[in-house]
Amino acid sequence: MVKMDLVTEHEIETTWETAKLLINDLGSYKVFLYKLPQHGLYLQSLRPIPIVYDRRPGGPKILFAKTLYPHIAVVRYREEDQVLGFIHSEPFKASRIFKHGMYFNDFSESCIGGFMKNVTKNAMGLFPRSTFNVKSDNRELRRLFYETAVKLNEEEDMGCKFDYDEYDYTLEVLPYKRFREGCFHCWAIVTILYGKDLKNTWRAEG
Repeated sequence: MVKMDLVTEHEIETTWETAKLLINDLGSYKVFLYKLPQHGLYLQSLRPIPIVYDRRPGGPKILFAKTLYPHIAVVRYREEDQVLGFIHSEPFKASRIFKHGMYFNDFSESCIGGFMKNVTKNAMGLFPRSTFNVKSDNRELRRLFYETAVKLNEEEDMGCKFDYDEYDYTLEVLPYKRFREGCFHCWAIVTILYGKDLKNTWRAEG
């Protein structure tokens, strides 16, 4: 357990580093809020990815009691090990988010092209001349991100390679539905970047 010194909210929110976590199995808000400070983490915000409305009289109200939904938690920390310790020792199936977008109408290249370029260029820029695996259960998203990465790799001469079987890092692309069909900003996309020396996910080896 990390001993928390007496610090002010202003100090935390102006001097501590920020990390965004994808929480796949929240389970209980109370337990989650209890566990964070044990690792020296300060919760800045927590919200479910899907937007759920309660259509009672008085207009729609967003419900935050749907713990089965994936959530994005923004936490503050002083040491990197505090974040990784939380990810790998707690049961919330947490992963550190590389980049994410919350307001996509669809998965067309015209809609998410800028986001894909930003994600793939930053990933390869962090680890040039590395081998990447672009992973997604959504075949169309995987194809689009893969083709974007290959094109940028050639244009920027980053010396990266792409392989299914032997690779240094995985760029995982996770789509989530936010609204019902027919609404704008129906989708969110969350990306996770991890590897043997970058254990940013609960599924990392070792």
